[in-house]
Amino acid sequence: MNNVISLDGEWEFKQAGAGPRVRGWQSGMVPGTVHTDLLAASLIEDPFYRCNEAELLWVEQADWIYRRTFEVPRAQLEGLRAARLVFEGLDTFATIRLNGHEVGRADNMFHAWRYEVLKHLRAGRNTIEVVFRSARQVAEERAAGSKVQYRSSFFEPRVFIRKAQYSGGWDWGPRLLTCGLWRPVRLVLIREAQITNVCVRTRSLTARKAVEQVDVEVESLVAGSATLRVAMVCPAGKVHEQLVSARLKKGIQTVQAVVTIPEPRRWWPAGMGEQVLYDVQVVIEADDEPLDVYQDRVGLRTVELVRKKDGRGESFAFRVNGRSVFCKGANWVPPDSFLPRFTPELYRQRVADARQAHMNMLRVWGGGIYESPAFYRVCDELGLMVWQDFMFACAEYPEDGPLLKSIEREAGEAVRRLRNHPSVVLWCGNNENQWGYDAWWPPRPKRYGEVIYDRVLPKVCRSLDPDRPYWPGSPYGGPMANSPDSGDQHEWSVWIFWGNPEKYLQNKARFVSEFGFQAMPTRRTVSEFTAPADRYLFSRVLDAHNKCEDGHARNLKFLAHGYGVPRDLDEYVYLSQVSQADAIKLAVEHWRRRWPATTGALYWQHNDCWPVASWSAVDSQGRRKGLWYATRRFFAPSLVSFRPADDNPYGLKDLDVWVTHDGAEELHGEVELAAWTVEGELLERRVQRCRVPADGSCKVAQCRPAEWAISDPDRVVVQARLTSGGRVLSTNVHSFSPPKYVEWPNARLQVVVKAQEEHLALEVTSAQVVRAVCLTVDRWDGHFSDNFFDLTPGQRHRLRWRSAGKMPSVAEFQRDLHVQTLASPTRRRVEPK
Repeated sequence: MNNVISLDGEWEFKQAGAGPRVRGWQSGMVPGTVHTDLLAASLIEDPFYRCNEAELLWVEQADWIYRRTFEVPRAQLEGLRAARLVFEGLDTFATIRLNGHEVGRADNMFHAWRYEVLKHLRAGRNTIEVVFRSARQVAEERAAGSKVQYRSSFFEPRVFIRKAQYSGGWDWGPRLLTCGLWRPVRLVLIREAQITNVCVRTRSLTARKAVEQVDVEVESLVAGSATLRVAMVCPAGKVHEQLVSARLKKGIQTVQAVVTIPEPRRWWPAGMGEQVLYDVQVVIEADDEPLDVYQDRVGLRTVELVRKKDGRGESFAFRVNGRSVFCKGANWVPPDSFLPRFTPELYRQRVADARQAHMNMLRVWGGGIYESPAFYRVCDELGLMVWQDFMFACAEYPEDGPLLKSIEREAGEAVRRLRNHPSVVLWCGNNENQWGYDAWWPPRPKRYGEVIYDRVLPKVCRSLDPDRPYWPGSPYGGPMANSPDSGDQHEWSVWIFWGNPEKYLQNKARFVSEFGFQAMPTRRTVSEFTAPADRYLFSRVLDAHNKCEDGHARNLKFLAHGYGVPRDLDEYVYLSQVSQADAIKLAVEHWRRRWPATTGALYWQHNDCWPVASWSAVDSQGRRKGLWYATRRFFAPSLVSFRPADDNPYGLKDLDVWVTHDGAEELHGEVELAAWTVEGELLERRVQRCRVPADGSCKVAQCRPAEWAISDPDRVVVQARLTSGGRVLSTNVHSFSPPKYVEWPNARLQVVVKAQEEHLALEVTSAQVVRAVCLTVDRWDGHFSDNFFDLTPGQRHRLRWRSAGKMPSVAEFQRDLHVQTLASPTRRRVEPK
């Protein structure tokens, strides 16, 4: 068997060059970054705290050296034919030396680097050294030497380097151009052969059987005979195996096996069925001795991108296992500015947040990274489809030969690494670059970068992954890239172009792959990146943690439009989150009602890379904003919603009541409509039976204010409640006036708290109508199962609070429990009952 020596763990690092700010060797960690190593050594302050980001530009201007020693036993070198030094990720410009000998250089963050080092390897102690040149310096030198000025946003020279584009700053992220050995490092000692890649392709899939083609790429260092054992193991443990005899020649070759699985179980997106995964095991043997082993997990499914021309343009819809799916989800950005510290456990938590909010798709955005293996594993397990961008965003890109060669290698490795994941359903060429050609930049004869999206990337995908669709960019389709009539659209007419949220109701896009609305992070997160003196409207620190142009001004504009202007920071945090949740809810309900004319809604964005006012539903500390709780409701499998008679949701006008149902079976249920005065008087209650087709959306009832004696739009709300088989599937509350005009009573909530084995159970009631009830605790970190909810008289709203650490007693929790509502956005303590 081949031996693998991990080189992760403790290294040393120091600043290179004359007159260094950091003197001498310091302790560092791999995987890691120079910023996190400097922080651990107390050589810099926390970049996320207050305005520290601005004080750390010197780090990106410096060169850095990392080194470590490691031992190789003499016995492991005997009979050895090759030794490969493998870096899963080098960020970005690096020179690698082993025992004083240069063994290679790196210039692309996105793929692994492998170097043959046998002739430089010693028995006993070895020293490896990696010198990182400043990516900023390289980018600026290349920009200065370029004959073309490539148009881009934020750190403009970024287009010349293959580094995560967001690291130079974005409208939600800081400028922290770091460097380091950001993914694992290992030394692989090869005796005869190694398995370098395995590709599992579904050749046919029916209820009776699946035929799986398994292509095993083998590098052999000697010519000779070998046997490959290829097995696929079903969840119940049954093994489907094939033995393949192969005559290996020296070099890289592919050996093919075909495995037949009777009565296969399919992988389905979340909400459509189970996420069944098969273990794949490949062993290469010679003379009955194993030479190398490969293990993976795959799912059996088919995926199509359905594009049909019609009178408007062309459809854009996903079909999985022959069934059309409405894609409910969000955009995923890199989860930290310093990626190595985002652990597999944190990936599981953040992806699970998406699943628990009833999402079935995450779009890995093109200004970040090809994500960690942990991300895709969890998406496979939880049923989150992945729309995978290639790493190009909001810019024109050079097309010179060396860069294109690097991009082709980068794309090829990404495809080879990710193609076995059933969750990955689409390759996409870039983020917003075609839209930039059409709408952002003055036209010129050449569209720089199109060679990448139209030639290089589709060629790679056709060659390495022909069964998965490729899409040239996002947005893309129609005579203009951001057309609503074909392909996918980015809907930014509201936030970016200052339109009121009601404008969403005019949008009739085929598939909305970006749209968003900003809000502050949670109160507890704000307290962690600010000092007490910073916590006022709008302090220098709060401005530094909102990277969007006119970000706070936009928030205030939208709050003034719908909710009123906040009087202090606590009100601002709360009202911005209510405003965000309501805006995205309005849009999603509209597009779900349009199904199948509209086939997907992916809002911007699910997560954050640092503590910031942004478009996220979950902040950088994993704390859920109001949007996350709204998402659980508007992405629920069955949704009841109100459709106004026109594009304005307000006014005393008739309302159509719709039910949207994501399910393989027809839904039979009831919709209860109730009209309440805000003080708690019931004006009208009606019940309507409904039948909704499978995977369908239809009108089931109507509310006519004139018939219900509703005359004052500022004092009445209507509630819809969808039930089936005695179970409440969805509820919704509609006000006839913007929230700021509604005469919400200052209701006194009744909150009962009881201790359970693993959580605290809460029951909340009110005699009046209450909108956007937000419960918070200061001393204890944890999650409410529901929050930012509406209450009507007689409703007993039950929820749970689960601690992220020590569980408080009921009395401790009650002393710390606070509430905000639209009637009283000032934070106040809940009086225990």
